[in-house]
Amino acid sequence: MQAVQAKRDFDEKAKGDKLAQYYETTYFYWYNRLRKLKCQQSPDGEKISTVSETFKVFRKEAIKRKGMVKRDKMKVADFTSWLEKQKEEVDKLMK
Repeated sequence: MQAVQAKRDFDEKAKGDKLAQYYETTYFYWYNRLRKLKCQQSPDGEKISTVSETFKVFRKEAIKRKGMVKRDKMKVADFTSWLEKQKEEVDKLMK
């Protein structure tokens, strides 16, 4: 229940923050693909492990880049472009 409230609070804060919305959309794109792999009839442990590890790397890099945008060391357009490429990356891993 506490996690649900935390998510609601975050969503409320992020309504006006496009940067947070872009990140959250891509984060959940990855998260849902990983969840889909785990919920298959006969899950492929190796693929799950690969996607999970790559997801961890994505999260660290995304947070780093998001901070760079906030400090004006990266353009928002560059960040969103990178996020779109990351969606393509998880799609490749899913095949």
